[in-house]
Amino acid sequence: MPTQYKKYTDEKQDGRRKLLTEQHEAVRKYYFQVKSQRATASYFGVSRRLIIFILYPERLKALAEKQKADKHWAKYYDRAENTKAIRKYRNKKQLAGLTYNKN
Repeated sequence: MPTQYKKYTDEKQDGRRKLLTEQHEAVRKYYFQVKSQRATASYFGVSRRLIIFILYPERLKALAEKQKADKHWAKYYDRAENTKAIRKYRNKKQLAGLTYNKN
């Protein structure tokens, strides 16, 4: 029987997120005080690239469009590794109680 997965209802449960949406405004304020992307990234413990994407969302959108056009996943896709990663992610969601069987 296939298992159906719910989406994360709370951003705090989602381990893929480095900063929550409500922290984005704090990033902007801090950046405009110190005027340094590196210092801001260091202060929040994230990459400089994430800081750039928070400050300039149009760059993130342009990158997403470029990657979609280039089919960036085709260069690195490995079916066996992907299967392992999916199983690991599904187990994590199962442990968090975000799964249910469809009956």
